[in-house]
This record gives sequence, structure tokens and C-alpha cells, in this order.
Amino acid sequence: MLVITKQEILQRGYNNLVEILVDLPGFDVVNTGDSVPSTAYQRGYRTPFTTRTLFMIDGRIENHLWSQQVLLSRQYPISMISRIEVLYGPASVKYGANAFLGVINIITKKGINLDKGKNELTIKAELGSWNSKGLEFFSRGRNDGFSYQLAARIFTSDEEDLSQRWGFLSNELYRNKDIWGPILGLKNDGINFGQYANPTDDWGIFASLQYKNLKEGINQWLIDEGYGATFAADKGQNNADWRRSSQQYFIEYQWQINTKLQLTSELNYRESRVWGNWAEATPDWNDNMSNFSYVSFTNWNSTNNAAEVKQDLDFKFSDTFRHLAGWRFKQTDLTARFLHRGLVKQMQVMIFQNAV
Repeated sequence: MLVITKQEILQRGYNNLVEILVDLPGFDVVNTGDSVPSTAYQRGYRTPFTTRTLFMIDGRIENHLWSQQVLLSRQYPISMISRIEVLYGPASVKYGANAFLGVINIITKKGINLDKGKNELTIKAELGSWNSKGLEFFSRGRNDGFSYQLAARIFTSDEEDLSQRWGFLSNELYRNKDIWGPILGLKNDGINFGQYANPTDDWGIFASLQYKNLKEGINQWLIDEGYGATFAADKGQNNADWRRSSQQYFIEYQWQINTKLQLTSELNYRESRVWGNWAEATPDWNDNMSNFSYVSFTNWNSTNNAAEVKQDLDFKFSDTFRHLAGWRFKQTDLTARFLHRGLVKQMQVMIFQNAV
């Protein structure tokens, strides 16, 4: 196991989790700048998405419920991290099928670890190229039997303009009326179609309260990314964006039966969603119709949730031997497939044969 401490994070000047993964041995990270902004390959095993590594915060799973992806972008506040534990190698016996290549567990700073009556506040701001802006907030405190921690982060960026780098992303193709027809009269997030645009809008909130042995908390984030260079400009408008979000609520109670036996009960509810837009031009595949195409603007959505009750037992026989046991019940409701719909008022003019 490899451990990255909060001192190392500060000394090396990391701004987000992706930058940390880039530095880890045994990881290959590809930053695509599209709707899946970063893909991390652990131990040389390449998959289309990061689905073979288990990602957790304080032992609570963050992988998407439906796709099982680790969705890393700029939504996690760095200042809330106490340490990052990275386990290399299969750990599915304990952690499930997603721990095929390894486990990443973020341990956050806790208010309970402070001296009584002490509070901390950290504010971090960042500015960068391509109109990139980030703001991060972290606070924790302890007073008698009550403690808290609260972290929040927001990040926005126009991202790099690639329209002049390769011909297949040129604005001439994006705004070509023969290809796109009425699509050019539409817009997404206030930006008209017909030009290269790949904005990012990410945010995250992580909070918990603890009174004596009772703890409750919430982890919630959203990443909103454009398509970047995924599609050529005569096939897809890249500023149609794709969003992914996660909500997790939990209540935990620890029962200290005696000096040797401790019970931990937890109730957890999660929601994972992926949704977005797709402005597409598809060449006509019928005979003698190669000079025509179909254009469409559609919305896609997948919403999933899971409720879990868990009971853990920790019995310490001695300093060298302890027994861990437990049970859990989990009810999961997953989308069978993506649902899509067009904008009804405009579908009649947006799905049609258009001369190329």
C-alpha cells in the first residue's frame, strides 16, 4: 500500500485529484478533455473507462452505480484530504468486483481529531489559462461532544481552444449550414452551436456532523464537461455537454459495548445520474443518398439509486488477534439503458434529410 500524506499534497502543489494520480507509480492517466475528462489505468490494465479500480471516500464507495466508473475531474476539494491510501492488486474478496486492480481510499480531515474548542478554516483560490477559475473552502471544528467538517469546491474553465490545431475541429465545419441546417439556430448553456466550445463547470460539497457516537453526512458533486475533440466537427457539435452527478447521504452510529467489543451501524442512500445532449449529423446510408445526412438534437438520461443497511462487528481478543464480522442489505434500482428524447417542438424540423 502507498500512502500520500497531506504534507506531501501541500509540498507538491497539487490542485486536484487527477494531478495526484498522474504522479502515482503504476498509474497511466489520459486527460482527454472531453465528457469523460480523465481515465486512469492501474497496473497496465487498459479499459475504455476507469471501472476496475475501486474509489472511496472514508470507506464509502464513489464509483458510479450504473457504469461503475471512477469519474475524476475537478470536483473534489484537495484541502479536505488528510491522506490517500492506494492499494495495489486485487482486493475483491473484501471490497467487491470493482477492486479488480486496486483500491483508492481518501481519508478526510475530521473535526473530532482537533482539540476541544478548536476550529480551522482554509480558503484556496486558483486562476489559470483558458479563463480557468477555482475556489475551494474547508472548515472543521470541535466543541465538547460535537464536531463537524465542511468542504466545498467549484471549478470553471473554457478549456483549450483546439479549433485551429486540426482541420477536423475547424469552425468552418461547425457552422456549415449545408451540414447542420437548423441545429445552428440552437444553443446549449447560452452558447450557440456553430463554433468550437468546450466549457467545464464542476462543483462538489462534502459535509458531516458528529455528536458523540452519532455521525451523519452528505457527499454531493456534479461534473459538466463538453465533448472536446471526441467528434469531428461535421459529425458532432462539441459544446453539447454531458453531465454526471452523485449524491450520497449516510447515518452512522458506533456502539462501544465494552473495551473489547464495538458495533458500527450505518444507513446509506446513493443516487448516481448521467445525462446530457447530443447534436449529431449522420450521413445517409441508403443507396444514392450519400450527399445527404440526418441531423438531430437529443437529450439522454440514466438515473440510479441504492439504499444500504450495514452492521459491522469488531471484537478485539488481544493486541495480536481480533475478529471482524458483519452483514449488509442493499437494494439497488438501476436504469436498464439510456433513455433519450428529442425536444418535441423542434423535432419536426431537426430530424430530416439535409443536403451536404
